[in-house]
Formats: sequence, structure tokens, C-alpha cells
Amino acid sequence: MGSSGRRDGSPRWLQLPARAHRWRQLIAPSSARFNVVVWGDSNTDEDSVYTTWVERLRSELQREHGVGGIGYQGLWRNEYAFAGSWARQNDKSTFDRGPYGWSYSADAQADILTWTKPGGAGTIDRFEVFYVDADFIEVDYQYSVDGGAWTALALDYSGAGPALRSKTIAATITTSLRLRGPAAFVGHCAGVAFYSGTTGCVVHNLGSGGESIATACDDGDGDRLAIIDVIQPKLTLVNLLTNDTLTSVQTPLASYEAWLGTLVDRSLAHGDVLLIAPQMQDPSGAFAYPAGQGHVTQRAYEAKLAAVADTKRVPVVSLAEAWGSYTALQTLGYSADSYHLNQAGQDAAAALISQALRHA
Repeated sequence: MGSSGRRDGSPRWLQLPARAHRWRQLIAPSSARFNVVVWGDSNTDEDSVYTTWVERLRSELQREHGVGGIGYQGLWRNEYAFAGSWARQNDKSTFDRGPYGWSYSADAQADILTWTKPGGAGTIDRFEVFYVDADFIEVDYQYSVDGGAWTALALDYSGAGPALRSKTIAATITTSLRLRGPAAFVGHCAGVAFYSGTTGCVVHNLGSGGESIATACDDGDGDRLAIIDVIQPKLTLVNLLTNDTLTSVQTPLASYEAWLGTLVDRSLAHGDVLLIAPQMQDPSGAFAYPAGQGHVTQRAYEAKLAAVADTKRVPVVSLAEAWGSYTALQTLGYSADSYHLNQAGQDAAAALISQALRHA
């Protein structure tokens, strides 16, 4: 599989629309930072024991365009520790504006959020705090770098809300960043991004275990895609399908198609999009597909993904098309378990995605 038979020379696992892609033109030549966003599940989560294809992509793009930092760190990451009464805001209310419902509220200065700088993060000389402007409560947080003095963030609430906003602070972080809650009322934090300088490439990895198109987009009165309009990525990659197929929480096919279309539209307002269909899953595994229907079910969702790509004219990388059935995946040595790629699989996925971006 994966051999070419198309007139444009592209492989069968790559669906290319007849449109001119803008992302390379948008980033070069450029004297400013350019942002890439990846939406994904446990196969893209950097808390994995494996080096993910997202990390490979970050290294490749930063070698070509410069190191801009490690980017957004969602509040699901292991680097965070919560003290006090921080509470997750995933209730589909107007405050629910973090990716996948991952924002937290705090209502006292005893509520302290600590981020510990991981190994390999490189130089960090500024950070960006994402916060929710509720339009009727204006509160401030304080921050402390490397255990130093507490300083007010001086958040801006002058715009119309409710909205997700951000504030960037220039500060070199060697070991840790702490945020603490407001002295009164309730404040809402939706994560922090970390940068090196103001130029180069930043890959914001929104990969989080268990997430899906449903958890990304089914937000009621909230807006879980709001970060797109704040970061304004010139390139967005979407790797969300596997968890939507779970029988226990299966996303209706029509809803999957509609929500994916919404995510693509929001992203196309700022740059280009590449959709990624995952490798085939174990049809008899814990996903509890109806007997013998595992691959049929996954293929049905892939057809919806392909339909969105065709309508929106964005490219698709299909790992399932490249590697074949779950049995073939095991033969290739790419499978860690019923659902996850091992290191060889992550490396192979990185190579395909890199090749796709060169075509695009």
C-alpha cells in the first residue's frame, strides 16, 4: 500500500484537493512567530511514553524556521499541580472556553497552580496565560516565576465578552511558573503557552488522551474552539476520530461530520488544515464494537472525514490507507496495543505527515 497511481504523483494514502495551499506562503518569508496547532487524542499526547509524531513535526519545522518555544500546555498535562479549590469548568456554560472543556476556576489566593518546566523545553523567556472574560466579572491573577515574588498579571477586560483572551508576559522561566487565584470573585484559566523569543515556529500540541471531535466541539453555551481565534494558527492538523467510534460513547455520524466541519472552518479563517485519519484499531478490543463490525464502523467515520475534506478542500493523510488492516499494522510492528502506536509507528506516522506537508 502507499504506492502512487495518480497523475499528480501523490500516494493513495494522501487525499489532495485541487486548491493552492497557503501555509508555506504564510510563513515564509516572515520575521514574526508562526503558529501550528494540533488537535488530537492519546496518540498525540506528549505525556505518552513514546516520542509522538507531533514532537517529530515540531523538531522538523523548527529546524527549518527557527525555535519559537514549546507552545500551549493544556491543563491536562502532567507538568501542572493544583493546590486549593481549583475546579474544572467543563459544564458547557458560557465559561466553558478551554480546549475539550479544560479550563479551571479559582476564587482565592490560596488556589495556586504550579507548572514545572519539563526537561528538553529549552529556553523560555515569555509565557501567555489564557483566561475567560465573562463580561461581568473582572478579576486578576498573580504570577510567580522560579519561586520569586508575586506580581499582578494585569489582565485586560476592555473587550466585549464572553470571550477567551490571553496576556503575554516577558519573563525567563528556569524551573517553574505559579499562578494564584484572585482575592475576590472567581477567575477562569484555560492554560498557558511558553515561548522563546518572538520569531520562529511554535507547535501548540492540543493532544489529550480520550478526546474526540465530540469533546472538542459539543460545548453548549461555551466555545471550546475559542483558542483557534486567539492563537490564529497558519497550519492546523486534526487527528480526532478514534474515540468518536467507541460504542459506549459513540458520536453520531452526522454530528461527527458537522463538528469536524466547524473545526475546519474556524481554522481555515487563519491558515490551512490537514486532516489525519488514524491507523486501524483492534476490531475485537475494548472499544466493544458490535461483533465483527470494528473496521466497518471505523471506515464509516473515515468516510465522513473524507467528505468534510472534499467539501472544505483540505488534504487528508490516512494512516489506515497507508498501513492496511489491524493485522497488517501488527505485522509492520507499529502497534503498541489495540489502539496506540509504538515508537516505530509514531516515527512512521511522522514521515507520512511530513511527506504530506511537502505535497501541500
